[in-house]
Amino acid sequence: MSIHKGDMHPLAIVPELQNRENARWLALLIDAEGAIGWTTYTEKKDRLDEEYRYRYEYTSPYISIDMNELESKKTIDLAGELMGKTPITRKMDPYGTVREIHVEKGRALAVIELTKPYFDKFGRMAELLTVFFKHRTHIPADRFGQALTDLLGKPLMPKEVNDIMLRMAETQFLTFVENAKKKADYYLT
Repeated sequence: MSIHKGDMHPLAIVPELQNRENARWLALLIDAEGAIGWTTYTEKKDRLDEEYRYRYEYTSPYISIDMNELESKKTIDLAGELMGKTPITRKMDPYGTVREIHVEKGRALAVIELTKPYFDKFGRMAELLTVFFKHRTHIPADRFGQALTDLLGKPLMPKEVNDIMLRMAETQFLTFVENAKKKADYYLT
């Protein structure tokens, strides 16, 4: 599996997930309390007089987990340790404080690759993400949108795509993955 051309192996990025029990526990936590998918962000370059000359939109994979800090601080802290990222605390009035961890790009793809065999709810999404982001972990948003539209008929949010994939029969999903590989090779290389 190639995280990004020239990048290290996923275990080199998050060695804590070499232990199968750690990977299984993290996959269960993400299935129960988290989310995986893709996000679009803007990078601004060459700032001149309070304006940016260039704006680029990219799409990259992400993992996000958040829970009530009072009830689950240790759980989120352990998840952060396993993913190699420090969790943060946010105040969420009137609900109190939330402890959260958000991982993107190469680190997210490495975690997804290492926990993929243990997912239940996000197993098929993990497969799709490793197919779409096999060449690079940040893809121009328009090219990613074209690949997704060509594959599914219209641009959809990650939750909608996951729901569609979960409803597919196994043979239908295998065909879907083969089509996704073709789209990734055509649009995302």
